[in-house]
Amino acid sequence: MGAAKFSACLMALCGSLACCGATPDSIRHAAELPERISELNYHTRVAPPRWRQAVHTLFWDYRSDSCHHRVEVEVPALADADIAAPSTVRYSVYERRHGQDSIIESGKFASEYGTGRSAGFSTVLKASASGAVIEMGARKADKTVPVPFDMLGCGAVAAIPPEGSGMTRHTLIYRPAVKTAYSPLDNLEDIARHIAASNDPAEGFWTYLDRNTDSRRSRPGGRYSLATVQSDDGTYLIIYLGGASENPGAWLESQVKGALIPTPFKDHFDLRWTDAYGNDVSDEASATITVDGLVLELSFPLLGSSLRFRRASPALSTEASRSARP
Repeated sequence: MGAAKFSACLMALCGSLACCGATPDSIRHAAELPERISELNYHTRVAPPRWRQAVHTLFWDYRSDSCHHRVEVEVPALADADIAAPSTVRYSVYERRHGQDSIIESGKFASEYGTGRSAGFSTVLKASASGAVIEMGARKADKTVPVPFDMLGCGAVAAIPPEGSGMTRHTLIYRPAVKTAYSPLDNLEDIARHIAASNDPAEGFWTYLDRNTDSRRSRPGGRYSLATVQSDDGTYLIIYLGGASENPGAWLESQVKGALIPTPFKDHFDLRWTDAYGNDVSDEASATITVDGLVLELSFPLLGSSLRFRRASPALSTEASRSARP
């Protein structure tokens, strides 16, 4: 859900990686990624080899010579390009584990060079909450291949340009996932004791009630069980207890899912919220406590969506949390 600002950088030349039998000098473009990201666009573009086709290689999930993914693309030579017909491009996508390669997919497609300085060939890795793909083509994405991508421990990305060619574009744009934070209360039992002793109506346990979502722009991350607990700065931490169905391995009991920020209006809050894949989707988001304090509604107008939770007893919330844990 949502769109936060990207971190972007143009990668400089680097010779720190060696894999697939390549020497350190051959991998001249490489970049380490943060431990967790929520979105990525890695665009490599090479000048066409002049006289004969050559292989352009793009790596991702790189952790060592024996553990990574890569795509090898046979970039057509400019001398072989036919102005009357597209060139044939062959590709193979590999997974390497324990030093052994397995082919995920291989095939061929047609692609046509532009003229003059526009002649070039792009291989692009895109990853987001909906999955990852490799796009390949000279003037447009002539072939798109779904590929695996580790959003939680991304390793490095890197590229080797074709022999006799050079890199004309090498950009990496990514969005880091929101940094994980945990409740100041140590465990569910401590949270229950705190809420039981509280007279603050904004504190409590909440279980999923229903939703009103636009499936074209968002989808719920699960039937969450939550707790709200006031922090020292006067905001109310929204604490995850269980129920994730999207990306469940990224969520643990007592992680902070967001916060209710008081406004001058009774029972109305500004909302900070982290979606299932670590994106901050707080823009214009708000929350209200209604129905005599029994319903917590989270609204995301930019996504055309809302979620509702009903107040629960500690026992019910504890049971829901434990039965729905990832």
